[in-house]
Amino acid sequence: MVPLAVPLLAGPGAISTTIIEAEKGSGAAHLATILGCIAIVSLLTWIVLRAADAIGNRLGTTGLNIATRLLGLLLAALAIQTMAEGLKQLFPGSPPRAAAGRAARARSGCPPCAPGSRP
Repeated sequence: MVPLAVPLLAGPGAISTTIIEAEKGSGAAHLATILGCIAIVSLLTWIVLRAADAIGNRLGTTGLNIATRLLGLLLAALAIQTMAEGLKQLFPGSPPRAAAGRAARARSGCPPCAPGSRP
């Protein structure tokens, strides 16, 4: 068997984060804090992976399908949020959508809508 979870647990993101945090500080206390954090995360990961089989059996096929879909939706939401933030940084001068809509209505001569009403 090949441990497929290992690259995800100790992949490039985890390694680069550890290197960046190690470079931010100096001294033995800072290094001990980083090693302590790694130990805590490793322990929590071991506990969760150890309990995964029991949790999977308890949830059943339907529960696992529901959890998969919910976590997929969460992942999609995080991806869209990340893309939106990246686009905001890429195009910093773009007006917000509401302001652009008000400007377009002002140019067309459309009177402003009352609060709570729909155009």
